[in-house]
Amino acid sequence: MPRRDWRLRVADMLDAAETAMSLTNGLEKAEFLADRTLVDASIKNLSVLGEAAAQIPDEIAQQWRDVPWRMMRDMRNLIIHEYFGVNPDIVWGTINDDLPVVVPELRRMLEGEEPAPD
Repeated sequence: MPRRDWRLRVADMLDAAETAMSLTNGLEKAEFLADRTLVDASIKNLSVLGEAAAQIPDEIAQQWRDVPWRMMRDMRNLIIHEYFGVNPDIVWGTINDDLPVVVPELRRMLEGEEPAPD
């Protein structure tokens, strides 16, 4: 099977991040934590985000150092392999604190902008 272009993977990442953010938009943390469907859907999108991040070639990832590639891959691995240990509070924090920082970088990548200088 041919390998997908890294830009398609970044588009997958952006879609998953934006979807996860939209799921929590306007909610209080307690509302989110009380809704198992929202938590599960958010976890699924974080796993897609991390899986797509793992497929980005190293030479591209090294250019975009402001993107937390390792953290995204590690989150995916935790979700997939330690699913019983996923803390919904951390999912909430990831979506509301981390993704809003990552999304603009992913957009810049897709728009063909240059990475931030070191």
